[in-house]
Amino acid sequence: MSANSKAPHIITRWNPFYSEEDRFEYRTIEVHCEILEKYSGDEQYVWYGKISKSSNLGINNKDVEMLNQRIASGVEVHFYMYCPEKSSLTVGKLEEVSCSNQINDPHTPTYYARVPHKIPLWFKLSDIRRLDLFAFLLSNILREEEGKLFDPVSTEKYYPRKIYEDPPQTFFNYSLTRERKWFRVILVSDYVGTVAVSGSNSSAYEAINYAKKMLFSISESDPQRAAFVDPAINVLKVAAEVVQKQEIELARTEKKDLEEYEKRISEYRSLLGKNAEESEFQTFFEKNPVFLESRFKSSFPKKSLGGERIPDFILLLHDLSYLVVEIEKPALKLFNQNGDPRAELTHAQQQVRNYLKWVVEDKEYLKTRGFPNLTADNVRGLVVIGKDSDMTEEEKTKLESLNAEVRSKYEIKTFDRILLANESVLANLKTWRGKENLK
Repeated sequence: MSANSKAPHIITRWNPFYSEEDRFEYRTIEVHCEILEKYSGDEQYVWYGKISKSSNLGINNKDVEMLNQRIASGVEVHFYMYCPEKSSLTVGKLEEVSCSNQINDPHTPTYYARVPHKIPLWFKLSDIRRLDLFAFLLSNILREEEGKLFDPVSTEKYYPRKIYEDPPQTFFNYSLTRERKWFRVILVSDYVGTVAVSGSNSSAYEAINYAKKMLFSISESDPQRAAFVDPAINVLKVAAEVVQKQEIELARTEKKDLEEYEKRISEYRSLLGKNAEESEFQTFFEKNPVFLESRFKSSFPKKSLGGERIPDFILLLHDLSYLVVEIEKPALKLFNQNGDPRAELTHAQQQVRNYLKWVVEDKEYLKTRGFPNLTADNVRGLVVIGKDSDMTEEEKTKLESLNAEVRSKYEIKTFDRILLANESVLANLKTWRGKENLK
């Protein structure tokens, strides 16, 4: 590494699921951004706490002192937040590292008060920016202390820990963004996703915000064109506000939809509680495909891709990509006593891989099956199998590692993770509508 690349930053790893008892906050990043939105100027910061079950940390007091000295010198120090379960990588602008308890600080999300584990370190962030996980990792920028590439799959090292950039990165140069903070992009994306899940017609809102992001990118990369681009961004901002108000009015008339969603979650919970058969979940997901993927646009259950190639579902998403879904039983165990994947899990994975391979090999035939845009570049797979509540902590870690290896093509989700995700969406919808006095 070059001399400038030897200055450390920090990376932590967070888990939105934990165990049945430890459901802290699925929207961790978004919740921290919401705190930032409440303040301005020097008061615009949020505390991110490192939850530790084992008290094993990758940095010590000497590292904390060194980091705070670097920050005080005016260097841009980065705090990476990596979540393999959500294929998410975000980076925060670090302003301070503290060993003092920050739970009662108004700049701290309230869910930390419910955490039954120690929070030995707190990280003060003044902005948060979302990165493209796979593109960033493939760029080979992040390095371990010994110069090796950062290994996102490894579970041998403790978090948070020091990480190095080669070459050094600048994420928060606001002279290019005209003082716009990056965390607002995350909040906009979160809002669009929430409205889409609510069942309302959000295509206009999504299109407006897509255009805003494109223009914002031009303004950021080429300051000379900002004078021409920024007025258009302001016009789109007004348009987005108008559409948002229309969505709110629509939501007022659709309160019953929210109540129906809550009933469906209760129905799913009952199916899960009795370890229902695969056919029962197939029927449930046919009626409620949004449970499988919140961005779904159209659902094709048991749609043949040719011959015996019949996945349980093919979902067309709002971004016109596809998701091929294979459903197994919730009662199935994922790993044997030796810690190796059981035959049922291996078989389900192979089925999804076969479907994805078929897409590559015979895309012309697929056009005749009603999937003219289905290509290797816009399709991923999903295997739904087993339950987190039936797994040991070691098995959960193995599943995380397995997902990290295959996530570029497909993902393995347990049935209770799907429940948790939908419970979180419901809570977010209630909060959003509550803010608009939707009673």
